[in-house]
Amino acid sequence: MSTIAALVGHSSRLTDIFGYWPSFHDAEVISLSLHRDAVVSPGPTLVALIHVFEMTSEVSESGHFICRKHTLVDIQFSDVEDLKLEDFNHQNALNHLRILESTTRPGRLAVFLDSAYGLDGTFTSSAVEVLSATPGIPPGSIHARADARPGS
Repeated sequence: MSTIAALVGHSSRLTDIFGYWPSFHDAEVISLSLHRDAVVSPGPTLVALIHVFEMTSEVSESGHFICRKHTLVDIQFSDVEDLKLEDFNHQNALNHLRILESTTRPGRLAVFLDSAYGLDGTFTSSAVEVLSATPGIPPGSIHARADARPGS
């Protein structure tokens, strides 16, 4: 189990699909929901819906890298503090999603939504949990084009 997967509750909901914890490279943040309090969390929560996939070295007839294991994952971050979000737009492609033990805030996790294009963000959280991981491609995604392989 990767270090990140060990820090994330119910990480197996995602690792069972991929066989590992994905880097979220080129993953797209579809939506973010902020809640000021929750029944199960002592403070504000952030829920991110992210389209994550596995990019292969194979190239389609149209010249695009073929991606597999398209998955919509809901990730909940509990007791969010130090929230900074910028540049949410129509795509929100991530370079990576990083979750680390905070070096400055014992008992907290440092979360980095590293931008490739669009959304960029950082915050700390007391807990992270995969709420769900559902195979699929979101409507309007560039990955829904005609040359995408069925079932991939």
